[in-house]
Amino acid sequence: LVKHFSLVTLLHDMSIDHEGWNYIDVHSGEADYQIPPDSSSILAGVGNFEAILREHGSEHSSFTYFYNFMGLGCMREQNFYPGSSRIVQKMMASRQIREYHFVLCDVDPGGYVCQSLRKSYEKEVAEKQIVVIHGDGYREAKQKVGMDFMLIDPPEIRSDGGKEFITLIEYCISQDISFLSWNPLVGNDTGDGMSPECQNVVEAAYRHSIPMFTVRWTDEWTEAMCGCQLMIQGKGAEDVVQQ
Repeated sequence: LVKHFSLVTLLHDMSIDHEGWNYIDVHSGEADYQIPPDSSSILAGVGNFEAILREHGSEHSSFTYFYNFMGLGCMREQNFYPGSSRIVQKMMASRQIREYHFVLCDVDPGGYVCQSLRKSYEKEVAEKQIVVIHGDGYREAKQKVGMDFMLIDPPEIRSDGGKEFITLIEYCISQDISFLSWNPLVGNDTGDGMSPECQNVVEAAYRHSIPMFTVRWTDEWTEAMCGCQLMIQGKGAEDVVQQ
């Protein structure tokens, strides 16, 4: 939920003063996700957010806005959870932005995710309002001109030490493109700290003075995902990090 809270809060406060707003999701995933009956992780996350809302909701109106915007109170009954692209599309509707353009990239080897996206957005794809690309989102992102917002959320950054991930973030900084980045937090092979690629992300954030925060859901450092790291560039970035 932390990634989507950041996404919703950032887009809600962002100045979108023109039609034809351009968004790219570098690692899109599906438009909607079915919640299996035996799934506890998402519902546990909803429960944790409800506890935060009860304790801090009066201090931060964005908590209540996110809870209602996402329909988290009905999550247990509706059995599905919206993906990032669906959330951004809903935000466009709520802000009455009718002319927008999405580029959704995914490298799912079997192409299932892209097929699912084309089916979910059949009308928008036919009208060329949404383009689905089965390919390398890192490369596509730097080839697209006029992007207003970029979501960079790779399933892993270990394979190349985070180089492509950090290079794209630095590209956004150089082009003044608003972005939200998310990456898995994992431990090093000795279990006494974060992995080298995650440390590279921290160093990049400090080097470019980009607001960043880290979330851990276990006290142990493991080579399996034990949290996440997020960086944000755009209006309201500091507020999102503080919240």
